Amino acid sequence: MSGQLTRSDLKVLCGEWWFAMQDETGHQYGFCWYKVERRPPGVDVSWKLRLAFPGGSYEEDRTMVLDKALQLVSASYSSGGDFCKGSVIGTRVEVLLGGSQPEKTSKTISVDVPTDALPGMDFVMASWLPLVQGAELRYSGVNESAGFKLLGPHVLEVVGRETVQIGGAGVECWKVVRRPVEGTDSPGALPLWLSDDHRILMADWGGGNFMVIADKSAEALFK
Repeated sequence: MSGQLTRSDLKVLCGEWWFAMQDETGHQYGFCWYKVERRPPGVDVSWKLRLAFPGGSYEEDRTMVLDKALQLVSASYSSGGDFCKGSVIGTRVEVLLGGSQPEKTSKTISVDVPTDALPGMDFVMASWLPLVQGAELRYSGVNESAGFKLLGPHVLEVVGRETVQIGGAGVECWKVVRRPVEGTDSPGALPLWLSDDHRILMADWGGGNFMVIADKSAEALFK
């Protein structure tokens, strides 16, 4: 099925996956993990990122909850004691913000969001697309780490087949790109490479940072 998709065209892929975080030379400096499971009211997505680098480290956790129609119910972000948790109520998100510093006393704000909004974990849904060149899912991006700031129209698009180097070998993959529609206030494109069975094998986060499919042993890369 090519062309513009609706969420009813998506097929949720459940499971959990581990990735090594590495630079363009192959140096590994951390891991990420995500899990997709069906739970009431629909689908839960959990994400963990842990990076270690000279002089410091970075840790973040995110969640995304969708209903049975794959519409956003809630999302959260936490890192270094700061957090943002939002629940959708109609066309608004009630957002709880807070942090570990005195100037970041917890507060609640209300933000307007489009009914098709998706947070930063939207890229996981690349695995749910039919892998047919030209298939695309359009939606409104929001940044849950910045109080659910509206980022504007986005698209997840199946670009086609491409061979990439993974683990020192050439692997033929489906390339899917998450990108903002031109002119929107958003970070650049996120290319992802998927296996024929819809698993994300690699993603290019930009700046020479890649996540590459691994197993649970990747957890040891965060030291």
